[in-house]
Amino acid sequence: MRKMIACPPGEWAKKLLTISRLESIEYFLDEKEGIFYGKTVYGYERLLQEDKDNIIVIVTDSKAYGGVKYRLESYGLKENVHFFNGWKLNRNFYQLLFGDGQWTNIENMTLPVMEMHRRGWQQRAESMAGLIPDDVGSIMDIGCGEGLLKKFLPERIKYYGLDYCKRDADTIVCDLDKDKLPEISVDAYYLAGVINYISDIRGLMKQFVRAKYVILSLSRTEPFIRLDAKECNGVTDCVVLRVTTAELINAMYENGFICSRMVWEYEKRDEYYFVFENINRIGRKIC
Repeated sequence: MRKMIACPPGEWAKKLLTISRLESIEYFLDEKEGIFYGKTVYGYERLLQEDKDNIIVIVTDSKAYGGVKYRLESYGLKENVHFFNGWKLNRNFYQLLFGDGQWTNIENMTLPVMEMHRRGWQQRAESMAGLIPDDVGSIMDIGCGEGLLKKFLPERIKYYGLDYCKRDADTIVCDLDKDKLPEISVDAYYLAGVINYISDIRGLMKQFVRAKYVILSLSRTEPFIRLDAKECNGVTDCVVLRVTTAELINAMYENGFICSRMVWEYEKRDEYYFVFENINRIGRKIC
């Protein structure tokens, strides 16, 4: 994991950073040295002591971003490689933070916490597989990971696994932050734990029109305490909640899908499961 640095300290840092995120930050950078919430604040020349390929700098102030960007670049750092706008963190940030894009290393970890997550993902796959309509003969698992869904599908359903990297010989490699969905005709798209990692969710929704159904999950919001003592909502303190439940349902409706079912298995997992039907493909009328 790369060393995390933030800059500058101040009011915007208080609005951006949560208490738990602060713990992961090694130090701050600013023109004036000092202490900020117990963390040392160094001058920018501190970067001369760092291996730039072993650090990630979060810029906390969007209004001052241009000036900070210029300072960081003067020390050889590259935007979206060595430093990021903290208000616009994307998947590239997390890939670098957790091992230069080697998410498979994380998924294969044997730590108890990861085993707990894996059990939860499998339980989610089993529950969501139970929501797949009977007339589905083919399905595309977007963000398939280990392909947990496959073991819960009837043999009659043709399975396509899609992810941003190769998982096995049959994986369709597609980075949805850059690429369009492949033009493969399927009855349903399946997205488990994926929505909040897609930068342009509404752009993706427009591509769903080829399918009869979309089955997806959406994590409920959780409160996190910022440094300014206010609450913010997110799936975790480092994943931006890009769409709320109401926004999801409305946006899908605008793209021709109605929510025919919503399940919340609150005793198992704090996550909503949805089934959306394509009005034009299913033939339903909107009242």
